Amino acid sequence: MNPLVTSIMKARYFPGTDFLNAKLGNNPSYMWRSIIAAQDVVKQGFRRSIGMGEDTFVWKVPWLPCAENGYISTSMPPDLENTKVSNLMEMHEKRWDDELFDGKREFTVKSCYRKLVGECSTADATFWKKLWSLEVTGKIKGFLWRTCRSCLATSVALLKKRVNIESKYAWCRVGDEDTIHVFFECIFAKKVWEATSMGH
Repeated sequence: MNPLVTSIMKARYFPGTDFLNAKLGNNPSYMWRSIIAAQDVVKQGFRRSIGMGEDTFVWKVPWLPCAENGYISTSMPPDLENTKVSNLMEMHEKRWDDELFDGKREFTVKSCYRKLVGECSTADATFWKKLWSLEVTGKIKGFLWRTCRSCLATSVALLKKRVNIESKYAWCRVGDEDTIHVFFECIFAKKVWEATSMGH
């Protein structure tokens, strides 16, 4: 299909998602009806190329190299809806994260969940429940989750993955760039908190 036509169709019928998750919508054109009619057939044979995994959702697209079904077949935990395949990988070593496999070197959903969420106590579970019930956008919830789980690509986190970079935080050059320092200990972060009602 012509790239211009493709862009127009996407803008009109599925601007916030991809073709595999697109819906027929209201008052669709004859062309869109014809295209969407082939969606199920495409899903059966389509497999997403992973690459770095940063654009591939674990549960939303078919990425497994399985002839019968490329989708993850187990139920999706609500708090992992926007998890990317890149979260399952040691990015700079080009391999799967060893912590995702059990003692038999087999990938399991349980081991994956433990890696991404962690073994939560009752207090932890209450905290995560409150976080995911916040009336904010999904992107903000995802950012807060990654921040609380120390999943942000800070210098300290990258050094743990053997990336050869300096650990000092570039803004203040005082402490190492980890989540706690960036958001709470850095002098610039403290000024931001002091300027808000939450800083008192």
